[in-house]
Amino acid sequence: MFSKLHLLLITLTLLSYPIHAQVIKGKVVDSKTNLGISFANVYNPNTNVGIHTDEEGLFYWSIQKQNDSVAVSCVGYKTKILSSKNFKKDTTNLIFLEELNIELGEITFKAKKAKKGYDVELGYYHTKPHGHSKWRPGGISKLEMYVVHIPNNEGIDGFLKNVQYDIDGFRNFTERPKARIRVQKVDPITGLPSTDLLTENLMINFTRFSNNLEIDISKYQIPFSKEGVFVGLEIFCHSEWRLDKNNISQEKSNCPYIPNTRIDSEKDSGKSYYWTFHSGKWKWVCITDGSVFQKGLMYKFGVTVTAFE
Repeated sequence: MFSKLHLLLITLTLLSYPIHAQVIKGKVVDSKTNLGISFANVYNPNTNVGIHTDEEGLFYWSIQKQNDSVAVSCVGYKTKILSSKNFKKDTTNLIFLEELNIELGEITFKAKKAKKGYDVELGYYHTKPHGHSKWRPGGISKLEMYVVHIPNNEGIDGFLKNVQYDIDGFRNFTERPKARIRVQKVDPITGLPSTDLLTENLMINFTRFSNNLEIDISKYQIPFSKEGVFVGLEIFCHSEWRLDKNNISQEKSNCPYIPNTRIDSEKDSGKSYYWTFHSGKWKWVCITDGSVFQKGLMYKFGVTVTAFE
């Protein structure tokens, strides 16, 4: 079932297109299992504006031009780009995604055996909150993603054991918000998130008591590289908005809060970013460097690394 947010987004999309725009129905499915892929991204690759599928992989999409392109992507799958000509009216168009085989690369250890109990916690999960400073997803943006760079300053050889998130549970609606776990490579040139290292579409459900989340990802054997990693959450929630004259305001929301901490120095500390649509394009915005917000802010995310000697 589509939530009120999906219906709102569909309505806004339809209003933004000419009256002759064609609305099609589709379903994104796994090419091997034929099961629907929940919360896959469906978007126009030229504008990067899009929506998500529902829990069954279903979506509605408005086609403005006959030669429009539609891109479909999801963590753990190969991205597929289709022409609007491939879609038919009055039917559910099936889009099959193939699994993505991610090459994690080799990691060299000084010894073949792990030192028993040698787990290292890194990041900001256990740090003190910065007052009442919190982020709340659920804006007009159709994609809410928040990430933290965990640097490998000590040159640790090892694998990621778990990812950690300090989250303040949602307050209002009975419908539970969800999130997709993201673990990404660090681009060596830009220092920004790049390729997803997590090969499975891992979803979590928030509750009113979702404050401290630790998710075991040890079975994926993701190396903790010399550049470190980005860990984050792609959050799916919805808000109700009220239009008052020329202003729009959030009336209520089931979106969780993301507490912040504050670091004294950016040196060797990593940075936090969120993904947003700004100035006509999607981009990563840093909340740590002081260019937009108070300097030193950091989401309270972290990792545990199983280290080797």
